Amino acid sequence: MNKTEMFNTIDREAYILKNKIMQAFDRTFGTNLSAKDADDLSFVDILMAVNNQSAEAVYALLKRIAGHGVSFKQKDFLYEHTNMLFLNECGYDFEDLMEKLAPELDKVEGLVRMDGVPVDIKGNQGPFQIICHKGPFWILEYVGIVPKDVPVVEALFVQNGQVMVLRTEHQKKEIPWEQIINLYPKGGLPS
Repeated sequence: MNKTEMFNTIDREAYILKNKIMQAFDRTFGTNLSAKDADDLSFVDILMAVNNQSAEAVYALLKRIAGHGVSFKQKDFLYEHTNMLFLNECGYDFEDLMEKLAPELDKVEGLVRMDGVPVDIKGNQGPFQIICHKGPFWILEYVGIVPKDVPVVEALFVQNGQVMVLRTEHQKKEIPWEQIINLYPKGGLPS
């Protein structure tokens, strides 16, 4: 499968997965998400619709419907082709960061945004943004800028009690960059 086909497959599966989650949330939590088109909602929008529900109940239902969100092969592909800051290996994956950040994030009210430029991580350089949303549990949204020849994509990662939404854009202006904080200013991951 070439790069374009892989992106198209991930995009199609994300659309199907959004619909499944929306229907399950409607049935279980009484939301009205299915009244909207899945293309008009991000995974973050869907998860935030149940932000007043039990974290355990939402995560259990999400895990049952989504599994890991993407396959291991798709995850490797996305980490390689989206200027991803994280690595798909123990100690450097998104859930490792969230396990370390969650206690600190619990002390913060509302939204936390961290922007930066990764320094030569797997040969990729480019702006990114991390937004931590406090929903039923902390949701990490990673937004990266990809070259014009790389299709934009949105994907859901569910792993070890942590959830991340990966979203890519082509231009920096498509992301609200107003609250800039340097994340990993020396280009390294936190120890």
